[in-house]
Amino acid sequence: MPRLLLSLLLMSTVSFAQEGIIVRQTVETRAGKLQVQCGEENSDHELLLEGKSIYKNEGKNLDVVKVFHTRNGEVVLLRENFGGSGTEDEHFFIQLRKGAEPVITPLFESQGGEISAKQQVDTIVVDLGFNEGKRETLTYQDGKQTIRREAPPPHQPADKKDCRYLYEDVYVRFIQNERCGSDLDSAGGMAITRALHRLGHDPRLDLEALTPLSHQSCNDRKPLSYTEFKKKICGG
Repeated sequence: MPRLLLSLLLMSTVSFAQEGIIVRQTVETRAGKLQVQCGEENSDHELLLEGKSIYKNEGKNLDVVKVFHTRNGEVVLLRENFGGSGTEDEHFFIQLRKGAEPVITPLFESQGGEISAKQQVDTIVVDLGFNEGKRETLTYQDGKQTIRREAPPPHQPADKKDCRYLYEDVYVRFIQNERCGSDLDSAGGMAITRALHRLGHDPRLDLEALTPLSHQSCNDRKPLSYTEFKKKICGG
C-alpha cells in the first residue's frame, strides 16, 4: 500500500501524456487546466490550456510559479531558464479569461534572478531589486506591465537580510576559511560571486570597502561584530 500511494503521488506532478511527452506540472485554474510538458530529453517546454498550446520556448525549463485570482480572470506568473548553476531565471505573466485569447507579457528579470510578487486587488507588484543604483518595481494590471526605477533616499540603510548575508556568508566565512590573500568568493564559489554581483547594484552597500576589511580582519584573525560591520558596510 505505501508503494502504491507513493506512485500515485509522483504521477500527480510528473506523468506521460503520450509516448515521448512528459507532463511536468499540472495546475487547475478557473479558465481550465494548465499543463507544462516537454519531450523525454527535457528540451523545449510547452504550456497548454485545456490541451491547447498557448506558449512554447526553445531549450528552456518552464514552471508555473503562482496563479493570481483577479476580477478580470486568472493571471499566471511563470519562470523559465536554460538550467545550470550560471543561469538566471526570467519571468513573465499570462492573463487567462474564458472566451478570450491569452495575453502574454514580455519577459522580465532581476539582477539575482529572484523576485518578490504581491497582489493588491487586481494589480500585481513585483520587486525586482536594484539595478545600476536604482530599485526597480514592476507593476502589472490587466495584461500590461510597467517598470519604475527609483534611487533610495539619502542615508537609508541597506536591507537587513542583505547585510546579514554579507556578514555571515561572505565576511565571516572568508575569515574562517583562513585564505587571507584570496578573493572573497573563495569560500563560497559561484553562489557568492552571483550574490556580490547582485548586491553591487545597491548603492547603500559599500562593497568597495568589504574586500580590504575582510582581508584585514582575516590577517588579524578577529572579525568585527555584526553591529560594527553594519555601520561600515551597510549604511547603519
